[in-house]
Amino acid sequence: MLEEAILHIARHARNTLDTPNLCLAGGVALNAVANTRLATDGPFDHLWVQPAAGDAGGALGAALWAWHDVLDHPRSPSPFRCDLGRSWSAGTTADLLDDLRAPHTLLDHPDWLEQVVDDLEGGGVVGWFQGPSEYGPRALGHRSILADPRGEGTRDRVNRRIKYREAFRPFAPAVTAEAADTYFDIHPALAGPVRHMVATARVRPEHRPVLSAVTHVDGTARVQVVHREQSPDFHALLTAFGARTGLPVLLNTSFNLKGDPMVDTPIDALAALHSSDLDAVYVGRHRVTRSDRVKGGDLKEFLPASARNAPSPSEA
Repeated sequence: MLEEAILHIARHARNTLDTPNLCLAGGVALNAVANTRLATDGPFDHLWVQPAAGDAGGALGAALWAWHDVLDHPRSPSPFRCDLGRSWSAGTTADLLDDLRAPHTLLDHPDWLEQVVDDLEGGGVVGWFQGPSEYGPRALGHRSILADPRGEGTRDRVNRRIKYREAFRPFAPAVTAEAADTYFDIHPALAGPVRHMVATARVRPEHRPVLSAVTHVDGTARVQVVHREQSPDFHALLTAFGARTGLPVLLNTSFNLKGDPMVDTPIDALAALHSSDLDAVYVGRHRVTRSDRVKGGDLKEFLPASARNAPSPSEA
């Protein structure tokens, strides 16, 4: 019924306004399935969905209004960047890890991504904490949990022992822009929304068996198409994984535990590592692993409430 209502409103808007483009915001615009229905059955040639759609995204509208309408700055057609949040310098991160005596290795060699691929190809699940955090509710390669998308066992492990959520819930795939059309049938009107994981695409039938961890029961996936110019580190990781496995696709879900917001600080990332079955966390180029003893006080004092009460990996 929601989809029918959206289509009804969209058709009325198209009959009223002479434009082939439609921009959406608000919480309903985060409904990836409805957005895809609007693209396939609706009257517009191009859709744009504000990646922080929802009440919190009103801040962006206020800022844009002030910038353009009050201060009279020109509008720009450049792509929207979602990495607008906080970031931590390499020095600050290193000092924090040293202070906590968290086991970590600085991967300062040019092929540091090969270590990440080693973890993922070996069946590991890693936390990925890189650069500024995302603006909006979707993990888009800055605050992500990543895993190999091949096999339902990966999905079940992440649901049961890391995210602590229902087994039926699917995960999203991230894919390089260059390979997106090989694995997914993406509607042309959704070229913008799939950058920010607010639309679905049909997984091409020949690839569904290998992408079983990220394919929903109806054969679709809430795909994120990653472009080099917008997310160079994440794109490079996908490329490296593809060079090793022939599949430039990773399972991508938000870096948080059940009931908690997405991690925003290195302390949040370490708390999640110590409260779940994650194999490692990459904070910048630091590979951090779990420790039975953390100096500087019990790490639980830094944990969100749900993480304090979560079962240990052995109990899970």
